[in-house]
Amino acid sequence: MAAEGISMTILAKAELATNDVQTQVKRAEELLAGGSGINALGILHNPQEKLLSLYSAKAEIEGAISLMTATSWPSNRDYDNAGY
Repeated sequence: MAAEGISMTILAKAELATNDVQTQVKRAEELLAGGSGINALGILHNPQEKLLSLYSAKAEIEGAISLMTATSWPSNRDYDNAGY
């Protein structure tokens, strides 16, 4: 019974971490998809805007990586103990 409770806690924390990681990845994707266009000569219309988007996306990705490495992800045993 105690193992089941511990496994559920690990699973719940992993679910929260997954949601946060997915949110950060989505924000990074949105930042990379938007931003400055390219003019008729094939040059960025607003390089500073694109640079800011890149730095912001990088910060989101680094946050997601930090969260993923700091999270105690469930093992197969945790899933088994929780009945999954």
